[in-house]
Amino acid sequence: SRPPLLRPSMEPLDKRKLRWGILGTGRIAKDFCAAIVAAGDTNEIAMVAGRRPSAAKEMAETYGGRPSTVEGGGAYEQLERADDVDVVYVAVVHKFHK
Repeated sequence: SRPPLLRPSMEPLDKRKLRWGILGTGRIAKDFCAAIVAAGDTNEIAMVAGRRPSAAKEMAETYGGRPSTVEGGGAYEQLERADDVDVVYVAVVHKFHK
């Protein structure tokens, strides 16, 4: 089943940071993460997921958040279930979009 669009615990966005989940660890994802970090207090990286946990760990160390701990498609599911992620940025080749 699909997760709810809004979680019951969510506060209005003007009162807290928007917590991003990043799916993908390539150049486009890194550029997006840099923009999130530059945006300051209104956004933060909560989690980074990709096919390789080592690449997710490297990005999380650079831009913040925590890395996924599983490989391949399991990283997507881990990101989807994360309670500390409000929105997911999909930065993978279009044939991998779900």
